[in-house]
Amino acid sequence: MAAIHETREAWLEAAVRDALRGYMAGQGVAVPEVRIGIGFGHGGSRGKAVGECNPRSASPDGVNEITLRITEAEPTTVLATLVHELVHAALDCKGAHGKTFATMAEAVGLIPFPSMRSTVAGFTLNDRLTLLAEALGDYPGEGLRLGERKKQPIRMLPRYCTECKFAFRASRKQLDDVETSGAPRCMRANCPGDIVEGSPPKNGEDE
Repeated sequence: MAAIHETREAWLEAAVRDALRGYMAGQGVAVPEVRIGIGFGHGGSRGKAVGECNPRSASPDGVNEITLRITEAEPTTVLATLVHELVHAALDCKGAHGKTFATMAEAVGLIPFPSMRSTVAGFTLNDRLTLLAEALGDYPGEGLRLGERKKQPIRMLPRYCTECKFAFRASRKQLDDVETSGAPRCMRANCPGDIVEGSPPKNGEDE
């Protein structure tokens, strides 16, 4: 894939301008003007947050400032984090990860994993973001490696609900956090199903 954008910031700004703002507006989430930077959030290099959005009141020109963690470089995963932070920007960082945030996040295709503080893209959104990443060209640069251990590429693994067939992908680390005591229950409201490995069966297929 050819490089189209020289910097990660330009790549991400193009994602918002050319695709995400319009898509999210269609789902009832109005994304305001934002400024996107790459680095570390308030927690510094020791922090764990992969994204951070600051309220307009914190910026001299009244713009939501979003910071995405410099250690992350898998394009679709970075875009999913960006979508999460754009929902915060739409709310001007009010209400934390409460009911209004959850409603908007689910409308654009994010699901809690295991809570709304840490979301992943459902299958439909993941496919959309994968196509967007391809259209944007190579993501400029690699993720910053802290320490001497080289990080392995992130592999997003499929899971789905046995009851409502809601499907998503998540990293091994995210799965380990919620699969320590058997099959986790579906995160969707009022669904009694279990989350299991693989993709949901197509019509006519046995589970």
